[in-house]
Amino acid sequence: MHSHQYLFLCILLIFLIHTTIPLICYKGMSYTKGSKPEETMECNKGYCYNVTADAGLLFRGERAGCSSLRCLIARNKCISTEIKNIPVKFCCCDYDRCN
Repeated sequence: MHSHQYLFLCILLIFLIHTTIPLICYKGMSYTKGSKPEETMECNKGYCYNVTADAGLLFRGERAGCSSLRCLIARNKCISTEIKNIPVKFCCCDYDRCN
């Protein structure tokens, strides 16, 4: 009986630690190929996200941050599409500095 109680307490502790420690996500924007957002932020919203739009040899727009609402359709995955013939990629992830 004690082993079940111990297991339950361990699972509860892991859940509490996971829900109280915020993610560290990159945040900000960049506009040229080869550059990426470097500033970080603490995120209590569950997911880091990254959106990139690749529009030619020199321009690559990128935005990073944290969100739960934006990531409803892309939890721990990337979605690629085209908007006006520009490739756009949207990714969400749930571990530190993953975006």
